[in-house]
Amino acid sequence: MTIILTTIMLVGVVKRKWFLMAPWVILGGLLAIGLLVSIIINSVTFYNDGDNLWGTLWLVLGLISLVIYCYMWYVCTSFFVNLMEEAKRGSYSKDPFRRQPS
Repeated sequence: MTIILTTIMLVGVVKRKWFLMAPWVILGGLLAIGLLVSIIINSVTFYNDGDNLWGTLWLVLGLISLVIYCYMWYVCTSFFVNLMEEAKRGSYSKDPFRRQPS
């Protein structure tokens, strides 16, 4: 599923079509929420079992990976929003090198 959505996103980036990027942006947000839930559940499970070292490692490394993932998702989302705004302006207000032949 992710491979299909990533391929669709890449086609949307190349063709500058925001609606082809939308499924990937939505999936990325859901995956970030799922990653946060997974980090919390795993670290709490390790702490309950009395394994404080692994609970702390899961918490610290998981939060670092979540921050990196959210930053990469934010970069793609900001490009997605730029494409949406560009599509709403119309072809006459776009830069000449961004115009697509209709």
